[in-house]
Amino acid sequence: MMDLMEEMQHRNKVKPNEESWTWVMKECVKSGQFRLGYCIARLMESEFKRTPEDLVKQNEANAMKAKADGKEHPSALAQQQSLFEIKIQ
Repeated sequence: MMDLMEEMQHRNKVKPNEESWTWVMKECVKSGQFRLGYCIARLMESEFKRTPEDLVKQNEANAMKAKADGKEHPSALAQQQSLFEIKIQ
């Protein structure tokens, strides 16, 4: 959906409206992509001065569930060694 929004805005010069972003937010909530949901909520707040509160709450619930399951951060990041843990010899 993000590709579609980009195509609308950059190639066709059609600015996505609040309803379009609400559909993207619904998909973020439905799929559990709470990180992207945070970004969409911030964008909607910036562009339209409001956000769909029910979707924001559901997104927060997804984030809390991920945190409780230990999946708050992407697994690829969890596997990387911290810069401060690297021992240079």
